[in-house]
Amino acid sequence: IGGNFELGELLRSTTLPFTVPKPQILYNSKTFCFTGTFLYGKRKECEDRVLEKGGKISTLRLDLNYLIIGVYATGAWAHSHFGRKIEKAVAFNNKGADIKIINEADWIETV
Repeated sequence: IGGNFELGELLRSTTLPFTVPKPQILYNSKTFCFTGTFLYGKRKECEDRVLEKGGKISTLRLDLNYLIIGVYATGAWAHSHFGRKIEKAVAFNNKGADIKIINEADWIETV
């Protein structure tokens, strides 16, 4: 039983609408929203790290900069509670917003 099973689920998933190509993640005065369950720690720990790096925490809004999706997501994300945030972010982007949808593994590389 490997310790990366859940991580592998996310990395193999092609149904999650991540921003491509992978965008640069900046922090100074940028807004972040987290959804899902995180390898890094509890959501509050993730949010605190963003604040330490100069970012801001926000709800999902048209002017949000980054939506970070927790690594413990699966292909069934659309049927989960946190899947609504992902769908809403995609809908906002379809209306002209520029929300970058990032997987947790890429976010962790920047913290």
